[in-house]
Amino acid sequence: MKYRQHVDAESDIADLEFVEKHTGAIDHWWQSEDVQKARREWCSGNAMTGKSWLATWVRVLATVS
Repeated sequence: MKYRQHVDAESDIADLEFVEKHTGAIDHWWQSEDVQKARREWCSGNAMTGKSWLATWVRVLATVS
């Protein structure tokens, strides 16, 4: 599973179909290994969730002035 970056009308329909399919079972979907792997990969590259997150944020914010 890859994080989708392109959004258009077709993907909106696909999103609605996804929600309809998983209504009432979203926890099962969220806890699945594929989704958790994709979440970890996305967070690793985009969310600064490492063990030294505070030092990283301080360093990044210090450059924004």
